[in-house]
Amino acid sequence: VGRHPPLALHRSGAILGPEAMAEDSAEHKKADAEEKPEESGKTEVVLPAGEAAKTADTPAAKEAPAAKKADGEASASQVVGGTWTRPKGPSPEDDILLEAWKTEGKLHVLEGVWCKVPYKVTVVPEGELVADAVASRKKAEEICEGVIKEARDIFSHFEQDSEVSKINKLSAGVVHEPSASMRQVLGTAATLNRSTRGVFDPAILPLAECFKNDAGKGAEEVAAFSKWSSFKLDDTGLQKTHAGAKLDLCGLAKGWAIDEMAQRLKDGGFSATFVDWGGDIKVTGMHPAGRNWTAAVLEPPAEESIGKPLPESGVKQYIAHVELRDGQAMATSGDYLQTLASGLSHVIDPRKGAPVKITGDTCASVSVVCTSCMLADALATAAMASGTVKDARRLLDMFRGASLKDPVMDYLLYSRWGPRVVRYKEPTMEAAEHRQDRMARHDEAHVIVIGGGLAGISAAIEASKARAKVTLLEKEKEIGGNSAKATSGINACGTRVQKANGIDDDGRYFERDTHVSAKGGQSDLGCVTTLSEKSAEAIHWLMDELGVPLTALSQLGGHARKRTHRVPPRTDGVPVPVGYTIMQHAKRAASAFDNIEIKTQCSMTKLLQETTDEGRSEVTGVVYKDEVTGETHELKADAVILTTGGFGYDHSDGSLMKQHRPDLVGVPTTNGAFANGDGIKFGADIGATLVDMDKVQLHPTAFIDPKDPGNHTKYLGPEALRGSGGILLDQQGRRFVNELDLRSVVSKRILEHCEPYKMPDGTEYRPWAWCVLNEEAQEKFGKPMLQFYKDQVGLFQAAESTKALAELIGCDEQNVIDTLKDYAGSCDRRICSQTGKVVFPSRVCETDKNFIVGRITPCIHYCMGGLEITACGEVLAQAKSGAMGRRCKIRRLFAAGECTGGVHGGNRLGGNSCC
Repeated sequence: VGRHPPLALHRSGAILGPEAMAEDSAEHKKADAEEKPEESGKTEVVLPAGEAAKTADTPAAKEAPAAKKADGEASASQVVGGTWTRPKGPSPEDDILLEAWKTEGKLHVLEGVWCKVPYKVTVVPEGELVADAVASRKKAEEICEGVIKEARDIFSHFEQDSEVSKINKLSAGVVHEPSASMRQVLGTAATLNRSTRGVFDPAILPLAECFKNDAGKGAEEVAAFSKWSSFKLDDTGLQKTHAGAKLDLCGLAKGWAIDEMAQRLKDGGFSATFVDWGGDIKVTGMHPAGRNWTAAVLEPPAEESIGKPLPESGVKQYIAHVELRDGQAMATSGDYLQTLASGLSHVIDPRKGAPVKITGDTCASVSVVCTSCMLADALATAAMASGTVKDARRLLDMFRGASLKDPVMDYLLYSRWGPRVVRYKEPTMEAAEHRQDRMARHDEAHVIVIGGGLAGISAAIEASKARAKVTLLEKEKEIGGNSAKATSGINACGTRVQKANGIDDDGRYFERDTHVSAKGGQSDLGCVTTLSEKSAEAIHWLMDELGVPLTALSQLGGHARKRTHRVPPRTDGVPVPVGYTIMQHAKRAASAFDNIEIKTQCSMTKLLQETTDEGRSEVTGVVYKDEVTGETHELKADAVILTTGGFGYDHSDGSLMKQHRPDLVGVPTTNGAFANGDGIKFGADIGATLVDMDKVQLHPTAFIDPKDPGNHTKYLGPEALRGSGGILLDQQGRRFVNELDLRSVVSKRILEHCEPYKMPDGTEYRPWAWCVLNEEAQEKFGKPMLQFYKDQVGLFQAAESTKALAELIGCDEQNVIDTLKDYAGSCDRRICSQTGKVVFPSRVCETDKNFIVGRITPCIHYCMGGLEITACGEVLAQAKSGAMGRRCKIRRLFAAGECTGGVHGGNRLGGNSCC
C-alpha cells in the first residue's frame, strides 16, 4: 500500500486526508507514489489529481511535468502510435530513425479513417518487400483494406446489407448459417457471456437504442430480450428466440479485425507491425530501434469534460506507459468520449438493464493486455460495465490463470476519486520503473567477479547497472564454463512462456519438487524460495535483456510441471544448445557495458581480508595471477563475488573430491578441467563455512564412446533423451527403472542393476545401460542432433528392427519384444506397474522400426556442496561471538552458482543449475 501527501490509501480502501497525516515528516511529504504488491498480486497506486503520469522517483511539483515519451497514446477511443541490443524506452533518436526508414522505404505508416474511426498502421517490410517500397506499401494497404471490408460486410450493424444486420432482421426461429468469421466471433461472445456471468453481452443493442433514442422509456420491457439468451447458437446455425433481439458485435469485431490485420501483415512478409484502430492495438515484432513497442494511456478528463473532444494541444497527462511485446494486444475503454445522456456512460450494464452511471468511483478508463485484441476489447468493455474499480478488478482476475488459452497479461483501471489507479502486477515481479529507481540509488563502487559462467556474467551485468565498475576474472581463455555445456534448459515457474502454453505452475510446486529432490542434504528454505520466486524474472531477463529465445518447454524427471525452458530448434529441425546459446548472448551483452572489464587467463590466488575498527573481518579484494605473463597482481574492491563453479573434475591428491568423496575418485565426469573448486577453497581459507560437500550428483546418461570408453571426460546425454521418450534397457534387453525419476534414483539403479562395461583388453569398467529411442522419440528430441551424435561423434548406432536391436544388445530377440510389448501396454494404461512410471512422452512398442541406440553410464555431473550462503548470496562463516545463531556474514563477500551449497541438498533437480 503506497502513500502520498496529501492523500494516502488505507488497506481498507479508505482515503486518508491531510488531517490524518499532519504528523508526517518533511521527508515523507516529498515522497512520490509507491506501488507495493498486495497478497492478491495486484498493485494499487494513489496519485494526486493531475499527476498520474509521474514515475515513482519524481518529487511533487506545483506544475505538471512534461509528458514522457512513448510510441503511442491510448485513450478510450484512440491510440496515436508508433514500437536486441538492450531493451530501452523511446527516445528522440527513435523519431529520427523512423523518419529515415520512411524515407528509405524500409517503413510505412498508413493513416486515415475506417468506419468513421481513425486508424494508424506502422509496418516494417522484410525480404523481397524491402527492395520495392511502392509495392510493399501497396501490399500493406491492400491487406488492411481487405480486412476492413470484410469486417464491415460481416460485423457492422450500421451497414444494412452486412451479415449482422441480416441476423438482426431475422424473425424468431429462423436459422441463419453464419460465415466462418461470424461463427468465430459468436463463439467467443458466447464463451465470454458465460464466463463473465452476463457482464459481457453482445445482444444489448435494443437497450442501447432505447436509451439513446427514447431516453430509456420502456427500458424494462426492452431489457427482457436485450440479452444473449435471446439467441441460440449450435451446429445448425444461429436463431433468435425473440424477434426484437439484435446483436452489437462492435465490442468484438474491431478487435477481430486488428488481430486479422496483424496476422495477415505478418504472413505477407512484414516483420514488424503496430496496428492501431480506434483505441485498440496489436503489435508484432519489435520497434526499428530494437526494443519493444510502447503505448501511453491518457488520463481521463474531469467529470465536467466528459463527452467533449479531447484537446489536440497542451500538456497531456498519462496514467501509464505500457510496453507491448511481440504478439501482444491492448484495448482501452473509457467513459469520456461517448455518453448516452448526462451522467450516463455509453456502456450498458446488462445485469441492470441500464447504462453505467458515471461517478468518481466508477471506472473512467480500463486498459487490458492479451495476445488477442478481440478478447482484450471485450474484457475492457466488460470491466467498464462492472462499474467500480473493485468489481472490474474482480472480473479481470478471473482471466489471469495460466491454464487459460489467452490469459490477461496486464490491466490498468482508473477512477477519478483519488484518483485511483490499479495496475496488475505479477507476484514477486519488480516493476521496471522501481527497478531502475533502485539501481540508480546505488553508490558508485568497484566489484570483482571471479568466474565467467552464467552466474558470473549475470552478476557483472547487474552490478554494472547499479553503477559499479566491474572487473571479471576468468582463468580460461574464453568465458562460458560449464554453463556453456548445459543441455537440459533452465527452470522457472509462472513465466509468460508457460502461460502461453497453458501450463499452470507456481512456487508451491517448484519449491516442493526442489525440496523432494534435495532429500538427504541441506535445502535452505530461504534460498529455495528465492530460487522459485525469482525464477520467472530470471527467464524474462534472459529473454528481454539478453535476447535469448527461451520459448520451448519440456518436463524433466522429478518435475510436476513442464517448466524447463529451452531454445526452440532451428527451422530445419536442428536443436539449438541452450547453454551455449545463453552464454553467447551473455558474452555479447557484457561486452556492451563500458564499466565491465573482462580479464581472461587470470587466476585468483587469494582473497584479501582486513579487520575493521569494530573488530569485524571483511573482504577487500583479491590477488590474481596473469597466466600469460606470469605476473601477480593485487586488486582492491568494495565487494567480491565468487562464481567459480564446482569441483567435479579434480581428483588429484588434496582435491576436494578426494577429501569429501574418495569413493568417486576416478569416476568419469561431464565437467571441464577448470572445475577444480578453487573458489570454495579460497573461501574456506578465510573462514567460510562449507555445507553438503559430500553431496555429488551423478548424471545417469553420460555417453560411453566405443572408440575411447575409458576417457575421463564424457559427452553428456541430455535429459531430453529420456524426456522425449527414450527408454533404458539392461544387457538382457529388460527395463529396470522409471526413466523420468530423479537423476539420483536412475543413476543408483544403473549402478546396482546393470553389468560392468567390458573394456577392449577384457577388464571391467563401470556399470552401464542402453538408451533406446524409437522414431517418435527421435522426432521429439530432434533427428538432426541425433545425427550429430551418431555420425560425427559416433555415440549412437542404428537398429532397423527388434532383431537388429537384440543383436546389438547381445540378448534374445524375444526379451526385447516382451519388454517393448509390456511398455506399450503401460503407455496405454498410463502407468507402469513395474517401475511406477506415469508419464510417457512417446509410445515405444514391439512393432517399431528404425531404433537408435547409445551406451550410457552414470558420471559426476554436479556438486551440490559448497560455500554456505544466505538467500541474498552472502557468504557465511562460523560465528565466534556477538551474532544471533551459529553463522555470521563475511562482509563484502558473495557467491553464486555451483560453488555454493545448501540449496540443492542431496540431489539437484534437473534444470536448476542455470537458474
